[in-house]
Amino acid sequence: MHYEGYDAQKKCLRYSYKGKVYKIYISYDERVFLPVARDSKKFARLYNGRTSVERLNGRLDRDFKFECHCIRGLKKMKLMLSLTLLSMNAMALGKIRRGSTKHLAALTKLELPSTA
Repeated sequence: MHYEGYDAQKKCLRYSYKGKVYKIYISYDERVFLPVARDSKKFARLYNGRTSVERLNGRLDRDFKFECHCIRGLKKMKLMLSLTLLSMNAMALGKIRRGSTKHLAALTKLELPSTA
């Protein structure tokens, strides 16, 4: 089937096969049928952005111990995540100011310049 585009008024995907147009409504399964075609460049760009978010989520879980947390309540969780992201950016900024542009997200200590 050939993708014909997204119909925003009816919220459906249009596919053609042998001259006939078939419509698949997004409300059928919103996780499977997306407004963006899977074989398009826009979908590839959006999906590549998703992988970077997944890396960040994994780093939060693994390195900052959010996988097994005891935080209860949405306000407290937002506060802890905000502080964690703030500290990640502060560490990256510190590495940039020291002249290192590699491994900005790594949790290693900053290399101090030698005072010899």
